Amino acid sequence: MLQKVADVIGLPVICKNKNKIYGKINDVVFEEKHMKIEGFVILKDDYASGRRFLKFEDISDCGEEAIIIDSEDQLQPLPAKCKRKKDLDESFKKRVFTKRGEEVGFVKDMIFNSYTGKIECIQVSEGLISDILNGTTIIPLLNKTEFSEEIIVINHECMEESYKRGGIRRYWKA
Repeated sequence: MLQKVADVIGLPVICKNKNKIYGKINDVVFEEKHMKIEGFVILKDDYASGRRFLKFEDISDCGEEAIIIDSEDQLQPLPAKCKRKKDLDESFKKRVFTKRGEEVGFVKDMIFNSYTGKIECIQVSEGLISDILNGTTIIPLLNKTEFSEEIIVINHECMEESYKRGGIRRYWKA
């Protein structure tokens, strides 16, 4: 199942062994080189316990309404060096270009595989008005997608596989 990164923020984390909600997803730990989610930062409900780290591979189920884990023992101290959502926010602002030099827009969200953690697609915006009228563009990340600190460069095959989502213009008849 594919999920947007932005939709996971705020989801409750449920521990199966105690049948209780441990906390909520507060942040995403992202590994850009391999385009994969390493895990999540969990904020416990009582706030006194601080934040904990949950490795992606320790998740039993990553649903649309909640994240399920087997035990609280899977939650670890937060690693000192990790890319967190604030870094993802910077990724969300990156401009997207084709290898032919055409600007596509900027990253609005990333879509990941909830079984593997791999980032499969990016959601690209051309600006607020364009998003309202035409929708955003979903671009699958095929091989040869290049990430730098400022931009993302996609190959032509990615654009051929892209599609629009949303927008009110599709309801207008010519």
